[in-house]
Amino acid sequence: MPFRSIAQDGVLTPDDLDFLQGVYEEAAIGMANIDDVMMHDVVSTLIMHYRAGEKDRNELVAIAMRDMRRAAG
Repeated sequence: MPFRSIAQDGVLTPDDLDFLQGVYEEAAIGMANIDDVMMHDVVSTLIMHYRAGEKDRNELVAIAMRDMRRAAG
């Protein structure tokens, strides 16, 4: 679970982390080559948007998918 290792500062609750993990997994469906760097970047972006107030699951999935497609080139 990438969110457990990155979000270590305690600001996010276990429910927040589960929600974000689900967002990440939904966005990653069909993505074949997600390396550790891409995963870390996408997770960091999702956490940043979530902490900034974005709570809409569909919007967060779209953000993650956009970043994954951009990174996959």
